Amino acid sequence: MLDENGVVSRLTQVGGPLDRLIEEGGLIDRMAAPGGAIDRLLDREGAIDRMLAEGGVIDRLLAKEGLIEQLVQEGGVVDNLNELVAAIVNVLPVVERLAPVITQIAPVIETLAPPITQLAPALAQVEPSIEQLAPAVEQAVPVVMQLAPAIERAVPAVEQLAPAIVLLAPVIESLGPIIKRFDDSSQALASAVEPLRELRKRMPAAGRRSERKSRAASILPAGDGPEDQ
Repeated sequence: MLDENGVVSRLTQVGGPLDRLIEEGGLIDRMAAPGGAIDRLLDREGAIDRMLAEGGVIDRLLAKEGLIEQLVQEGGVVDNLNELVAAIVNVLPVVERLAPVITQIAPVIETLAPPITQLAPALAQVEPSIEQLAPAVEQAVPVVMQLAPAIERAVPAVEQLAPAIVLLAPVIESLGPIIKRFDDSSQALASAVEPLRELRKRMPAAGRRSERKSRAASILPAGDGPEDQ
């Protein structure tokens, strides 16, 4: 990725994708131009102003006994998550075993360089959509404000989930041997059923022969059989 003519080199070369993004009159210039998408987001009394206004979403999150305070208080969600983090630390050996796989991904990333180079025109086409986002963000502010009480009400449930998640770790680990035994049993059952299938294939033919003999015996009168003659 970092060698000469590698992925990074091609992305940052003169006239490359990054140059086209930041060149004069490019996508970033158009977004940051007066009256552009960024200006519309930052306008006075725009979406961001309303979020930062007194009594707005940010104030409600940071208020005394608000959501943030409930999260970080002693015995709160953050405290309970410490145990979960300790369980995650046990996964680190697995991550270390993934290192060789990550090394093999480098050639795949190099093959992605041409599509990345073609992203600049696509981003230019997305610009009108970005400009249309400002009204959508403004419309979303009331929804965000309505979500704050719901988030506050959800805090007790989140606190109850943290110990349950920690308790699930050993249960999930214990499932591994059970699943392996189930797989072995399934294979053994499949092997045992195979002879029964072969036997079932032969049974209809034998049944038809017995049926023909019984039908012939019922047609012949008594005493006309080969043995009686």
